[in-house]
Amino acid sequence: MKKILLLVLLVIIFVVPGSSQEDDVRKLKWGMSYKTVKEIEGLGRDFYKTEELLGMKVEVVFNCGNRGLYSVVYSSKNVEFTERMAPLLIKRYGEPGTDLDYSFLMESRDILDEYPQAVVDIVVDKDFTELNQIGTSYANVDVKKIIKGGLAARQKWEYGNTVAMLLNDVPGGILSFRPKTEHYENKKKFEAFLEELKKQVKGKADKKSKKKDDIF
Repeated sequence: MKKILLLVLLVIIFVVPGSSQEDDVRKLKWGMSYKTVKEIEGLGRDFYKTEELLGMKVEVVFNCGNRGLYSVVYSSKNVEFTERMAPLLIKRYGEPGTDLDYSFLMESRDILDEYPQAVVDIVVDKDFTELNQIGTSYANVDVKKIIKGGLAARQKWEYGNTVAMLLNDVPGGILSFRPKTEHYENKKKFEAFLEELKKQVKGKADKKSKKKDDIF
């Protein structure tokens, strides 16, 4: 029994993609330059690498920009990804809350802006009718997957400067780590953006109603 508990503890410490008290995620800190991330993670020209995690093949993407490292994202096509990861994250960080990945949504703002009715219907009424009627691609991007996935509630953990979010994505799953400040800044931005979309939808509805009235 002691051996089993020790094994579980080692898995949590060395396998779960978290951080020490000094680091934000893995052995990294938010805002690090790509050069530093590359040196620490042993990356080549690419911003990603493949690892074995809990017996699964997982791709790890390190997103860096002008502000340095701003997210680390794990993804796997393994159908058990979420099932295997969630218990370890709960063991390490406690019971999760639920939230949207506002940073992802704001990164996808241009696409969401093209389909205000679908976005508003999903957020307000959980109605996917409008989404199912739009095309499957836009500028070589899977619009339905981005909108539906972006507006899907994720399990959320917070620790230190970091927010971790786990999303079911059939088949497979996604686990993202982002700075806490960025998460909540983008939450405010998305809420304001959503109000803009609601006004667009209401404006179109008012125009249709006026046209009907003009008939008489």
